[in-house]
Order: sequence, then C-alpha cells, then structure tokens
Amino acid sequence: MWTLSDLERRDFISNFDLLFQPIVSIERGSEGSQEKYRCDSLEALIRVEGESGFHIPHSLMLALDDRRYARKIGLAVLTRALYCLSNWVYQGYSWKLSVNISPAYLMAPEFLFDIKNLLSAYAEVPRDLITLELTESAPIENLQSASSVIEVCREMGLHITLDDYGTGFSTRAWLERLPVHGVKLDRSFISSAKSENCDFSFVNEVVELARKGELGVVVEGVETEEQLETALSLGCTAIQGFYFSQPLMEQDLRSWMQGFDIRQSANSSQEIFEYAL
Repeated sequence: MWTLSDLERRDFISNFDLLFQPIVSIERGSEGSQEKYRCDSLEALIRVEGESGFHIPHSLMLALDDRRYARKIGLAVLTRALYCLSNWVYQGYSWKLSVNISPAYLMAPEFLFDIKNLLSAYAEVPRDLITLELTESAPIENLQSASSVIEVCREMGLHITLDDYGTGFSTRAWLERLPVHGVKLDRSFISSAKSENCDFSFVNEVVELARKGELGVVVEGVETEEQLETALSLGCTAIQGFYFSQPLMEQDLRSWMQGFDIRQSANSSQEIFEYAL
C-alpha cells in the first residue's frame, strides 16, 4: 500500500507509472457527411500499480497539493513526461502532451526555474507540444501572481489549460483572469442527456466564455455514445475518455495511435469505438 513515507525515498519516482490517455478531436461536416476524427494529443496520468491494476492513491492526491511534496512530485512527473516527448520526437511523432500541475507547485518559488531547466535539457522537444494542465484541487490564493507565472510560461511557448474546471476550487474568475489557452470539463456536466443533473447552463456558459476568449474546450471522462453526442451538441469537439480509450502504457501507445489512424482512414466512428474497447 502506497503511503506518504514513500515520497521520502530518493527513488520514489520508480514506484510510479505514467499512463497516457488519448484526446480525440472531432470535426462534424454537413448533414449526412461523415465525422472526421483526429488524435494527436495525450494526457499524462500518474498512477501506482496495485493488485487491482493502476490507480492513484488518495494519499498521493493529497500530497499533490501539499507544499512539502508538490514540487518533488511535479518535477518528477514533468521530467518523465519530457523524456517521453523527447523519445517520440526522435521517432518522428509530433504528439502533444498535457501534464497536470497543482496550484501548490505552480506557486512554488522554484517552479519557473524547474521549467526553464527542463526546456533546456530537452531542447529538441518543440515547446508547442507541451501543455500544462492546472488542477483545481486547491485554491489559488493570489490570482495576480498565478497570472504572472502563467504569462511567463506562455512566453516560453508552453500551453496552459485549466483541468476539471467547475468541479473544485476554480471559479469564473480563474477563467477570466488567468491567461490560459483552454479548459477541460469533467464528465459530471454532461453525464447524461436525460439526467436532471446535466448542467447544460454551466457548460453553455463555459463554451461561450471560451469562444469569446478564443480558448479550447476539452470534455473528459466521456464513456458512452450518449455522453459523446451531448458534448458535441454543446459545441465541445475535443473528447477524452473510455469511449475512445482507457489510459495506456507507453509501450501500447504507438499501436493504439496507428490503429486509430487506420480506422480514421476507414472513416467509421463505429470501428474506432470497437478498437478502443
């Protein structure tokens, strides 16, 4: 069982795995025409392997927002993510990768120092392939300071998005005052087109704000065709979730992406769905 004491070990990162979940962009044509699917983006997810498979322990989730551990975990994950990106670039792939960053790490004095060092160490990685997803599991006490840090990241060529927007501490002020490139919505807002809990007004508001600010919107956690259709009907065309693929080990990623491309060339969403299962 994983505990916080594992973080005290010098080789603690060896206990973690990074899994990668595809993010699929969908282009809807005119009525009667086939939808076009494209996948060149992934999210890196930190996981621990247990008896029942990969998971993220609750104690680890708490540690991500603990100032004692936030930098140690965040830097280790970023380093491994950049290493993977470097390998993919060397192999000729231009896959974009999103990596979660906690507010505690974003506001750490060493954060920008770490980012600059990593970008220098992996200079071969185009910076527009890197997206930092700011989680909302903890409040940001100083939005102005956070905005300044994000602006520096943008100047370095990185993309910044808000993760799980609307389910934690984030508010409309985050979206309006932080210079981010996009937002990611949790599936709870589109859980079912027939559900009374489906908050269409919130999603519509976010989509409208995003359009005004020219921001991207990703819906994550999409597992069913009904959820997919709901997301598309609300104007969200970037989709992440088990409907297309569960998080993948790196060694399984290339075959999935190649298989996806083959099925896209067949121009059949049903085939893509069956492959993902």
